[in-house]
Amino acid sequence: LNLTINQTRNMLYKLADRGLVGFVRKKDKKKGGWYTYFWTLMVKKSLERFKEKIEEELKQLNNYLSNRAIGRYYYCKNCHIEYNEESAMLNDYTCPECGEVLEIKDNSTIIAQTKNDVKKLENNLSQINQEIGVINEKDQKSKDRRVKIELKKKQEERLKNRKEREKERRKE
Repeated sequence: LNLTINQTRNMLYKLADRGLVGFVRKKDKKKGGWYTYFWTLMVKKSLERFKEKIEEELKQLNNYLSNRAIGRYYYCKNCHIEYNEESAMLNDYTCPECGEVLEIKDNSTIIAQTKNDVKKLENNLSQINQEIGVINEKDQKSKDRRVKIELKKKQEERLKNRKEREKERRKE
């Protein structure tokens, strides 16, 4: 990346502030007590942030698409500037830059391209949702394993305590 250590560290701290990475700090006693940082990417949090960004972009594209489908747009051949119907009407359907008469713009190609972009983003969103689902499944399995281990330890501890109480009762 051609970055200095300080630049890299600052970037990692910014990512950590946003919850996208985490770190563990350990003291290295062999090398004079310097701290060593072990950084980890928080995949689920990163995917959730990416999902939010895509959803926001999808919302903007859908708004743009609905505006394009409803409204009429005009453009100047010379200046290549586009105007909505209101601003074209205010300028008497002439370009304020060059004075050329504005022509109505065909929105079909723009609408088709925008629909294609929306479809791509929706596919990306579904893939991200699948990935988040897989991560949630793994997290749930991990939690279940930990709970099972804790229950087993508690049962063993209870059994041990029962045996100790029985020994004390026998001594009495």
